[in-house]
Amino acid sequence: MSTDPDDKRLSYVPLDVLRQPPEGRYIQHFASCWWVVHPERGVLLWHHPGSGHGVPQCNRDGVLARRIQEKLYPWADLIQIEHAYLPIVWPIDN
Repeated sequence: MSTDPDDKRLSYVPLDVLRQPPEGRYIQHFASCWWVVHPERGVLLWHHPGSGHGVPQCNRDGVLARRIQEKLYPWADLIQIEHAYLPIVWPIDN
């Protein structure tokens, strides 16, 4: 079962944005993770129905990340990024 790049449950973060710590109170720092990447749009975030925030499609285990990428996102690439950052948005902050 693969997912189409235009699936409404996916969103993307450009690589240059991901590599810069965002401004704000809380951030997630991912160290030495393997990321599923659309060649033109950036890294993938999966949005669960009913959830407002996306789940990064990354893993520290390169073998596991490759399995996920090949099964769910065969049209995407897999790259290792030493330091990546995403903002954490809490419902009370909105």
